[in-house]
Amino acid sequence: MRILNHRTLMLLAAVAITMSPQSADAQYPHPSSFQQYSSAPAQTYVPPSYGQAPTQNGQAPTQNGRIQYGQTQAPYGQVQSQYGQTNGQYSRQQNPYSRPQVMHSQPRSMQSRPQVMHNQPGISGATANQNSNQPAYSPYGPSMARPWRPTYHAPQSQQGAMPVSQTLGPQLNGLSSVKSPGPNAIPYQVPAPNYRPGPNYGPSTNYGSIDWGGTAGGCNGCGSGGCGSGGCNEGGCAPRCSNRWYGSIAPITMTRNRPPRLWTSYETGNNPNQILHTQHAEADWGVGGEIVLGYCLPCWCDWSIEFSYWGLEPLDGSASITHANMVSTPVDVAGIEFGTVNGTVLFDSAAEHRIWRRNEIHNFEVNLVQGRCGSTAGCGGCGGAWDTGFMFGARIFSFDENLIWGSLNTGGTWGGNGGLDEAYVDVDVENLLAGFQVGFDVGYNFGRCWRMSVAPKFGVYNNHIEQVFHIRRGDGTVATPTTASGVTGAYPVRSDKNVISFLSEVDMRLEWQFSRRWNAFVGYRIVAVTGIALADNQIPPYLVDIPEIADIDHNAGLVLHGARAGIGFKY
Repeated sequence: MRILNHRTLMLLAAVAITMSPQSADAQYPHPSSFQQYSSAPAQTYVPPSYGQAPTQNGQAPTQNGRIQYGQTQAPYGQVQSQYGQTNGQYSRQQNPYSRPQVMHSQPRSMQSRPQVMHNQPGISGATANQNSNQPAYSPYGPSMARPWRPTYHAPQSQQGAMPVSQTLGPQLNGLSSVKSPGPNAIPYQVPAPNYRPGPNYGPSTNYGSIDWGGTAGGCNGCGSGGCGSGGCNEGGCAPRCSNRWYGSIAPITMTRNRPPRLWTSYETGNNPNQILHTQHAEADWGVGGEIVLGYCLPCWCDWSIEFSYWGLEPLDGSASITHANMVSTPVDVAGIEFGTVNGTVLFDSAAEHRIWRRNEIHNFEVNLVQGRCGSTAGCGGCGGAWDTGFMFGARIFSFDENLIWGSLNTGGTWGGNGGLDEAYVDVDVENLLAGFQVGFDVGYNFGRCWRMSVAPKFGVYNNHIEQVFHIRRGDGTVATPTTASGVTGAYPVRSDKNVISFLSEVDMRLEWQFSRRWNAFVGYRIVAVTGIALADNQIPPYLVDIPEIADIDHNAGLVLHGARAGIGFKY
């Protein structure tokens, strides 16, 4: 059997006292209770001579008359003892200078934890359960017996006696040798374990506050709202308010709907054979660009002020017609003349008619936008998270159209003879819309940092329209009304007016947030304008009707549509 010294015993006793569920008063006796043990000087403990003690039912009685099963607990303090070899149960006298024993008849508040004796390997003696139908006492209740703890028993040697040191041997973990408690004794405290520090990974990197939408957007961990939620794969995808500036640049390509139809030409001598109208010169697709720059407001983290511009190169279209029987026009040109040459000489029975069209489009906006700095700005990946942002602001939209209808006299060439063989009807109309708009952005996040969105806008605008209607010959001669027409006035005819127009826009977009600061996108845009003036509608049936020309026709509509693809950033 392994020999236990007093040091080990003290450690076991300290752990048992520390883990006791009793109150502090019951667990640790008041220092005054130790006075009876510390008043006398320390003495050497001389154990009595053990003989065959009388037994009760095969067990040795203790001094207080109670039966203690198994071996008795060894005394504490400074002792020097020799244990003789015994063949059976034994008892001993109580040492007045040792720690109170658990089984002595003392007040419960002064007792140590009651010992629960179980069968132990190598120790003779019966357990409590062998002599009683009731389980051994446990302070945790009958269903929560304390785990087995061995009690101290006197070491035995075949040589008869084994000396025990007065102290408990060398210090362990910085604890001094334990001696008998004195007047200033305090309860034994178990030292806290000394854990070695873990590895130092260095300071964490602050990437700012970010959101994907998430339950408002975001991939691999999402959030929503306010100034900081979310997170998205490596490094985060959509930085929020810590990145104040954002923007994008994108090439765009757009075209417009077909213009109104105005017949300009028919086969000479065969009026039903209409062969040319203004829709034949419809505008082609044009290429342009878009730039967006936004700043996240410091106090309104989820809102930003955003400036954007997009425009197109001129949208051009042209058409021409010739016929073996010559071409004439259904428009009445008899009421005008170029000097002494009547308009019919240059427009009827002509060798060729041509139409040129040019459209210029520019758009500028400044808006307060919600979500560009937050959940609707970037990465999705939250398993189908929807997000919505609102906007309101101002827009200026400009649409200029120039339509030229030209006629070449028989036998002439374009640009030849000093321009005397050609004549032109030149209409230039400009629409300038300025007003306020509202809109919203609805996005659906999916995959890893993918977002699909639709952003409609609607606004009411004042449309300031300016028109210049001019009729001239190739050499610069300006047409005038004939005397027979009775019309007063002159060309060019200049007029303007203000009307109410409505503009709606729908922007569809697919975005990929491929890094924390950069994203790529493709989209398609549709812009519809009502209450707009088009050049085709300004040409009257009688070119001499100057009052009618001055009254601008503004009841037309315009639809622009096209695609764009670009790259965005946040800093």
